[in-house]
Amino acid sequence: NLSEDIFAGMDFTLRGQGRKIRHCEYFHLAKGRDLGFNAVLGFFSKLSNGTGEQLLTRQMLRLSHVLQLPESLTFYYAHAGYYITQYLVSVSMPIMVFTWLLVLCADCDRDFRAFSDISCNVSASEAMASMLSTWYSVYILFFLVVTSMPLFAEMWMERNFGSALVRWFKQLCTCSFLLFIFQAKIIGFYIMAEIRQGGASYVATGRGLPTDRREFVGAPAYIQFKLLVIMRGLDTDRLASSAALRSQLITAVQVAIAKACGGGKMTPDCVSVEPADSGRLVVKVNPPHNMATLAMKDKLTATNFATDIAQAIAVVPGISAVCSSTLQGSATLQESTTGWHIEKVGGLYLDYTQHTYYDGISLLFMTGLVLIAGGYSQAGAYQGQLWFTFLSLALVIFSWLYAPFIFNPYQFSVGYLADDVKAWWGLFFRSGGKHWAEWFERVVLKPKRGIGKSILDFELMFMFFTGTAWVAELYGRQVTMELIYSKDPLMKSATIVSLLPPFFLAIVYCVTQTIIEWLAGCRHRIGAKAVRTRGVADFFGYRRASRSSSDSDSESSSSSDGEGGTRRGGATPSSQGSARGDARHSMEDQQVVDKPEHRLCENGMPLAVSGLIIASLEVLEMMVPLMVTFIKKQDYKSFVAGIMVKAIFYNVILFLAESMLSMKGFCNRIDRWAPLFHKSLTLLVYGNRIARDIFVSAFIFVTLMPWVVINALNDLCLPRFSIHQALIYRTPGPLAKKQIRYDDDDTDVGSAYGGDSSDSSSTGSPSRTYGGARSTSSLGPPPGASATWFQRATGR
Repeated sequence: NLSEDIFAGMDFTLRGQGRKIRHCEYFHLAKGRDLGFNAVLGFFSKLSNGTGEQLLTRQMLRLSHVLQLPESLTFYYAHAGYYITQYLVSVSMPIMVFTWLLVLCADCDRDFRAFSDISCNVSASEAMASMLSTWYSVYILFFLVVTSMPLFAEMWMERNFGSALVRWFKQLCTCSFLLFIFQAKIIGFYIMAEIRQGGASYVATGRGLPTDRREFVGAPAYIQFKLLVIMRGLDTDRLASSAALRSQLITAVQVAIAKACGGGKMTPDCVSVEPADSGRLVVKVNPPHNMATLAMKDKLTATNFATDIAQAIAVVPGISAVCSSTLQGSATLQESTTGWHIEKVGGLYLDYTQHTYYDGISLLFMTGLVLIAGGYSQAGAYQGQLWFTFLSLALVIFSWLYAPFIFNPYQFSVGYLADDVKAWWGLFFRSGGKHWAEWFERVVLKPKRGIGKSILDFELMFMFFTGTAWVAELYGRQVTMELIYSKDPLMKSATIVSLLPPFFLAIVYCVTQTIIEWLAGCRHRIGAKAVRTRGVADFFGYRRASRSSSDSDSESSSSSDGEGGTRRGGATPSSQGSARGDARHSMEDQQVVDKPEHRLCENGMPLAVSGLIIASLEVLEMMVPLMVTFIKKQDYKSFVAGIMVKAIFYNVILFLAESMLSMKGFCNRIDRWAPLFHKSLTLLVYGNRIARDIFVSAFIFVTLMPWVVINALNDLCLPRFSIHQALIYRTPGPLAKKQIRYDDDDTDVGSAYGGDSSDSSSTGSPSRTYGGARSTSSLGPPPGASATWFQRATGR
């Protein structure tokens, strides 16, 4: 059951007859744990979904009728009230900015007061600034202190006043307010998503403290591994004198590595072995295309890898002549080179795109429009009192855009920067955007409920009312401008152009591209599977296809792409389980494998390129008429109103189009009778959404670069201490460290984290010893230490 303890308590109370539940509170019973950012929010997402499900049940309705007012208020506050309040808190700031912008654009211009019935004695900028300066003043600091008083009182009660003061000060210094702002947004998103769309299910979130870095959008595939294999007991000097024996040893090692890594996919030709001195073998592994290299890295760093190589060498005929004793192997991964295609789709950006990133960019965009409309420059005497208002806006925007990265271990380490760029490029620009399209279908389109229920959705109703308000505002300003500039021929056409959605040029481009690809018989790259678009020659033969063939095709596609088979794009079965219910709950990564690239004519236009072209045409269609009409006359408020009207129309049309594409049966019928319309609509929606993700992800990634520079300077000046790691872990001392068994000679710091005191040239990943076979481990730097110190200690 979902929230089984809550439902058990409600059912117990509804049975009545004087039943009571005894509540016992235990302190320090090993229940509290140190959790990471994602673990905390994952746990709250599960609780929020459960609360949304409770609000829709009969138990909640019956309890509301039965309980007295004090008990009813207590029940509301202790259960659904907290989550609903978090939702209201999360939407309060966007609503405030939206209202601020609407009031600013509704103000009359002092130069045109004769054409307006509104009094212009006090401008809207001054009125809003006066009200906001009262809401957001120095008292907001006292509000922040009051909200932290429960924690302060609890620490004072359990320990002492000094410990409570230190804990409270540490909360502020470690940016805990960013976590709580982000947490309110996550709670509000999930409880409203459950009420609107449903689909809540149990989620095994886990409650661990992360010590590994979470990628930005995924992990790139490896194109080469370089290992140093040391065979104790092998005399490579005598081996060099026998060319035949040397060739047999190299072949045996190649076969052993190919068998251990890839089985039938990996061939010995992909492995190169170069014997060196003192029993060393320099091994380079070049994985073939379309092979899971992340799993291959795990195999190369497995504990029995060096033992398998030693056993393969031991059976080579005549090898005993160059062996002084029994072979004992140790392997160290020295270097791993990544390519420009992605293999694992999943990272911090994809985890919270719908939750906060889109809304954060929208709030930043509306704040910029407030400044353009004169919300600050025309505030008059209240201009200096808006400082706390913009401070609150900055905290919300910064938390919604950057909080997951601030609390991500080793997020700003320079060594991970290249891999993030490669994975970002591979997600959007490799394989025609197929990997992004799979993620979009699984996370965005799948939870939608079709066009019928979306029309009654709260989000569409809100956009309808806001659109009505902005259309009325823009139309009133246009009537005034027509009276003033009655002889200007552009003003009459501006009234029509400014009220049209900015989709005309984009639709023309989508239809043209679809027709060209249809005539050329290009592959349909959008969607989970690359389907060849039927050309003119075979279009009329499509309807004559037998039903049995279509049924067999649908059965095979459902078995391979549906719930029962392997996830599209080569995903592992383990990553499919949670996506079977509601993909909004899962933060699981998807393993993908790129197929060989075809020529451009066969694949058609890459989705990312089409998306950027579509977005550019829409921005051109949106901005040029408004700039020519209003900016030329310095009417910035009408310009802002026109942008808001077109933005609302833009969101409404794409919202309805996404709802249509989520209806598989409807799309199949449309694809049969009007394939060009379906593919043009799909290209329009996918192109706009991939362009949005490219812009938002690039904006976040670029704006994080100053923190990378600061972290690099920190590593340069203080190599043994990282300010960022101290901010995350606060007190790294009590954290338990992984226990590793080392050789007797591995006693120094370098050997404890991957170095070899007896072999200075052995570098690479941390190593551990199991029965004479050395392999690598995935240990990172100890919490609180910088990545630079770890690299120096391990010799990386």
